[in-house]
Amino acid sequence: MRLVILICFYLLSSSLYAQSVQFMSDMNAAVKAFDAASTAKEYQAVYFLLDPVAKNYPAEWLPYYYMSLVKSRMSMLKMGNADELANQSIILIEKAKKIQLNDEVLCVESLAYTAKMSVSPYTRWLRFESKIKSPLVLAKKLNKDNPRVYTLEANLQYNMPVLLGGGCSNAYAMAIIAAEKFTAQSKTNSSFIIPHWGANIIHQIIKDCKKD
Repeated sequence: MRLVILICFYLLSSSLYAQSVQFMSDMNAAVKAFDAASTAKEYQAVYFLLDPVAKNYPAEWLPYYYMSLVKSRMSMLKMGNADELANQSIILIEKAKKIQLNDEVLCVESLAYTAKMSVSPYTRWLRFESKIKSPLVLAKKLNKDNPRVYTLEANLQYNMPVLLGGGCSNAYAMAIIAAEKFTAQSKTNSSFIIPHWGANIIHQIIKDCKKD
């Protein structure tokens, strides 16, 4: 009987290990493609890589996280129906949020609503301001060292009209903090699939605001 239990335990452990290895392999391929994507076709290809991963590993939040990120980027870059893409991004990040609430998920929740607002910023800002800012406030409480929190804050400030308090004067200081957080995070991230996007946004803000 003891031998049967040991064999069952070994088989279960081997199966779980194989699933873990496969998940990491699938996610590595998807994240590599995401980092390199720049066209609608490439972003759509990333989404199709992630969709079966999300279905095969329903307890993992990362596939839905990146799928939402893909849709919000496509929305902001007007790679299709921006409103519908933003809606899809919101639905996907809500799925990730139900699996695990963490600072990274909250950052993409904020980004998804930013995409929705960006379809018509002057008419939608008041409606979506709280949905954009509140997740970042909570994300910072959960992890004050997450550079993407400061990246999204700096980017919002940078793109907001000067008359509403936006522009380089406030965005630059936030961007510097974000850059410092990225440097610190680069020394501690142990896995490629862990979120690491945003540094290029900060570098551009710093570059543009130095000119002013």
